[in-house]
Amino acid sequence: MPTPRSLYPFEFPKQKRDKLIEELKEYRGLKTKLTFSFPLNRTRKEILKMIAEGKIKEEIIIKLLQSSDFIEKKIGLFLLKQPHSFSNKGYPKIISILEKMKDDEDMYVRAAVAEALGNLGKKGLSILKKMKNDEEWYVRIAVSKALGNFKKKKLPFLERIIQDKDLDIPAELGEMFNDLIKKFLLIFKKEKGYKWLLASQKPLFATVFTRELAERILKIQKIVEKLKKEFKDEFIGIIVFGSTHKGYFMPGSDLDWAIITQNPKCAEEFKKISKSENLDLCYEHKIIVNKEYQLDNFSIFLAVVLFQGLFWGDYEKLKKIQSNFLKNIDEKKWDKIRRRIMENETKLSKAAERLNLKKDEIERIELASSILRVPPSYKEALELFK
Repeated sequence: MPTPRSLYPFEFPKQKRDKLIEELKEYRGLKTKLTFSFPLNRTRKEILKMIAEGKIKEEIIIKLLQSSDFIEKKIGLFLLKQPHSFSNKGYPKIISILEKMKDDEDMYVRAAVAEALGNLGKKGLSILKKMKNDEEWYVRIAVSKALGNFKKKKLPFLERIIQDKDLDIPAELGEMFNDLIKKFLLIFKKEKGYKWLLASQKPLFATVFTRELAERILKIQKIVEKLKKEFKDEFIGIIVFGSTHKGYFMPGSDLDWAIITQNPKCAEEFKKISKSENLDLCYEHKIIVNKEYQLDNFSIFLAVVLFQGLFWGDYEKLKKIQSNFLKNIDEKKWDKIRRRIMENETKLSKAAERLNLKKDEIERIELASSILRVPPSYKEALELFK
């Protein structure tokens, strides 16, 4: 088993690695493949190297904040939250960039701006004041949390935010305090699983339940072979996402799945065989393709599924479908898909509970997930299929 590219630290602890290999020895024939794999571009490699060395370079942060790619912007904003001393020249430059970014069209970028401003002193506070009436409740929540870093100075603004007409705001603040209690209790739990793998390209074996996961995968492989025999070329493959893919699987977790096929009857057969194998299936997702390997049914959700998770089936045909799909959409739609993938890959509340993650660990995993598992830009993605 190769050592994963990880931020936890970059080397998977040898003792843990050996233990995982030993656990998986008896499951011969176990195969896992990413639905969409891609090489890291120069910028992403540069970020990984910088974090590995523990040196946050402000010129790289500035470059990321000024990027046209929303993922690079968000990574830059994350890095701003790390302990760092800015130069007399760098600090005003960063404040100036954030002043402009507070009006970014992407609410997730604006929310990340608010989080970063909470760590940037008095000048950060002055920009946060301007953001307190943002039209999106998600951003206003981020502003309220960031104001929590300013002690007494925060109180008048927090009082106004708590009176927000959008009832989600007080509820969300209540959730925040509940989360703090949960995280405090988690400190006393024994370390479980292989959480280092959450910060890798293939996080599925981070789970505490290694053997049960291996058995589930072998069942999926068995079902795929049966469908190949029965439906031949009409069956393309199965995509698995959710807890099984993301590393927080546990016995009883349902299976998030999608089937790619030219024959809708494949899905019915998959459900039938899965039931006989005691696999508890989540909602049905069918990706129907024609003989030219183009999608007959389009939705943003199915498009997201087509580029994330794990895949079993005919990988060459999958690549044809992905290539045709990309050629038939524009950059704007692709970015919408990438945003959804980033949201999915960085939702870690269940992983945090099941693997005893602390706040700083969750933040590092979110960063790693964005770098390692969110697809590249539209132009870079098209190049991959050439």
